[in-house]
Amino acid sequence: MNRSWAAGAGLTVAVLLASACDVDHPFTVAKMSNQVRPAPAAEEPYQAPPAGTATEAPTMSESPGAPGIPVPTGPATLNIAESQFGSILVGVDNRTLYLFEKDMDGTSACLNECALAWPPFLTEGEPTAGQGVDQKLLGTITRPDGKKQVTYNDHPLYYYIADKQSGDVLGQGLEAFGAKWFVVNSHGDKVEE
Repeated sequence: MNRSWAAGAGLTVAVLLASACDVDHPFTVAKMSNQVRPAPAAEEPYQAPPAGTATEAPTMSESPGAPGIPVPTGPATLNIAESQFGSILVGVDNRTLYLFEKDMDGTSACLNECALAWPPFLTEGEPTAGQGVDQKLLGTITRPDGKKQVTYNDHPLYYYIADKQSGDVLGQGLEAFGAKWFVVNSHGDKVEE
């Protein structure tokens, strides 16, 4: 038997035993640092609790899945604000609202990761029309998580996570998640660039 092979085998056995017993051994650290370790598990995206689950009432300041995005505690009010694109629809705190061209027949195509980047404009109860908004065009749809999303002229409405304050329109004309996003005028039509 080759002595160097026997010595190497003995060292390997000692390292394995030390590792299995959680014993600090000078060779254990050296050996373990060269091994490939599995990547940490990816963080799961936020999933809202099922409808009817008792939870604390959300605040108007932040959404748990999209920090900085207002969350309703009652009926939402849709308003009009002036922007570089003319009069456009805005939600809570006069934050810009968008439509998604991929949405069809009043159904939202923006779910999961899309809804984290483009959070839906939600309401608890029937939404109300602010000045300049046509109440007849206002409606809601029920999202898969049971929450009510405000629609206008059959377009589900969304915020954009990069819009940090009133007047920001950074989502205008962007193409993301398979289609383009546009601000909406008081008639419920997209405003193109």
